[in-house]
Amino acid sequence: MVRTILLVTTFPAVLLDSSLAQGVAATAPERLLAGATLGAAATDVVETTDPRDVSILGVVEIATSLEQFVDFVRNVDSIAIRGTTRSYGRLRPEHLRDDLTPLSLPHRDLSPLRRCEVADCKVKLSTELIDQMQGLDGNSSTFSKEVDAVMRTWLANYVHTYLTFGDSALVVYVDQEEPAHPLEGMRYLLESADEFMPIPAELSKSLSRSAPSLASPHVQSSLYWAVEGTPLRPMTQVSELLVLPPSADRPEVWIAFKQLYASHYLLAALKVIRVTEVQRGANPRIRVTFLDRSLFDGPLGGVKRAIVELGLDAELESRLTQLRERVTAASSGSTATSP
Repeated sequence: MVRTILLVTTFPAVLLDSSLAQGVAATAPERLLAGATLGAAATDVVETTDPRDVSILGVVEIATSLEQFVDFVRNVDSIAIRGTTRSYGRLRPEHLRDDLTPLSLPHRDLSPLRRCEVADCKVKLSTELIDQMQGLDGNSSTFSKEVDAVMRTWLANYVHTYLTFGDSALVVYVDQEEPAHPLEGMRYLLESADEFMPIPAELSKSLSRSAPSLASPHVQSSLYWAVEGTPLRPMTQVSELLVLPPSADRPEVWIAFKQLYASHYLLAALKVIRVTEVQRGANPRIRVTFLDRSLFDGPLGGVKRAIVELGLDAELESRLTQLRERVTAASSGSTATSP
């Protein structure tokens, strides 16, 4: 974990690919790259202008080929699950209700949901969902099961509407006095992403779904739900995972995670991964550059921001380390079993 703050306007992420070879004096991104070439994941906090925005940049190099990495990410589980994941499930468009059956809200959310109101709720919900929660008997012995049933039905309908109408269907949170719009948050993250890591037009088009028909046919999309552990309370999330495979004129893999719903803390979240070849041949090696962006539901400053940055920095470092280990193990297995 590198503790130097990245100055985005001075040291853009593109330096990760070129400046060491050019012999330029060491900069923060170069130190990330130098750490990654030694086999360890290197991460750093990126300086941003929005006080709600916490962004982390990470790099790791893995002894595998680009082709083997593509095979690895064909399995959604292999790239979506992380060490803090408590429960997880894929969401198939034609089987949304069935796929959400295993989802149970964290126990700590039950008490707040008993007294949840518009503009005063400890769980991020829409007006429609709060109305449905208020219709439940908080003293009933079956309250938790009823809450889970309401949440599963709402999420199934929400994801279906998103797949039909695109970003215009993104939820509006009314848990606080001012309604919060994830659509605006996602637009901010996408529009400012090029400062850190220019996203290919095909992937960017699919991420900014003004209409589903505008998504690139080359981008593979999957949906999943997860309950993630956090230092304060578990968070229920729904995300879209997009993969842009390599092409003849672009020999690299791009992966993005787009948050569609989060029960706590986050207005929007976007993770972008770029995978490039470092070395081919008998000893192939790839470089994974990971931009992890979180837009919180309120400004972060002082000690609170420092704690959040440290936590997210450490989490990304751990995630990249686990990714390297899992990809290496998978590549070794495929090599051992290949004819």
